[in-house]
Amino acid sequence: MVSVVVPCRNESGHVATCVAGLLALEAPVGGFEVVVADGNSDDGSRNILCRLAEKDSRLRVIDNPGRIASSGLNAAIRASQ
Repeated sequence: MVSVVVPCRNESGHVATCVAGLLALEAPVGGFEVVVADGNSDDGSRNILCRLAEKDSRLRVIDNPGRIASSGLNAAIRASQ
């Protein structure tokens, strides 16, 4: 299993394209997951991510209360399989 970790905060204009691109990749042996750590977005990014996660179980959305990229990466790595 390969884990792709993505920190995110207020990226409503780009997050759907980013996630769609990742989920369109050819899966390696063992599969992959995409873990997005949302840093309390207030622009609708979280809603977009949740809708996408409902459609594809390889995507998981977690909280990043630290709201910065480094804490988001650490949270996503901890949550990854």
